Amino acid sequence: MTSLFGHCLTVTYLHEKGITLIEWPPWSPDLNPIENLWNVIKARVYARFPQSLEEMEQFIREEHAAVDLNFISHICRSMPRRLQLLLDNNGHKISY
Repeated sequence: MTSLFGHCLTVTYLHEKGITLIEWPPWSPDLNPIENLWNVIKARVYARFPQSLEEMEQFIREEHAAVDLNFISHICRSMPRRLQLLLDNNGHKISY
């Protein structure tokens, strides 16, 4: 209940300050491109079966350094298309 009340206060405050909020679909997947990148890095790290925290940290650094910049560019450029698919699907989950 407090969370909802706090949310209402926040929305009221922002509205009073003239800040326009965008509606975010309640069923939306996380459309932040960094989440796509993290999923790729996570899969690559897990595929290497780290045996310790130190090894996991090392693998994360190595996989991060190995990310193809074309992939990052691709996921960023795909955002308008993905957002349109989301709108076409009434905010429900899309596959991408």
